[in-house]
Amino acid sequence: MSIILIFVLLYFFVIYRLSNYVYTPEEAYQYAQQLWALVTENALRLNIFNEYPFTTEGVQQAHQDLTGGKTTGKLLIKITE
Repeated sequence: MSIILIFVLLYFFVIYRLSNYVYTPEEAYQYAQQLWALVTENALRLNIFNEYPFTTEGVQQAHQDLTGGKTTGKLLIKITE
């Protein structure tokens, strides 16, 4: 997985999931950097259940897996190789 993609996902996690606790963009960026440091040091493990292609069949399969309760981690839909 791309390092940039991981950082973007972590940044949006900080902004959208912690919006009640983070008040400024600078604060969100600081938390995103701290999360990124944990990921790069392998102190925080990202559990990725599966990666799916960005096709009709791939998205349908991801939806079926998610609603079927088969997942134990995050589902990634790959837009590019």
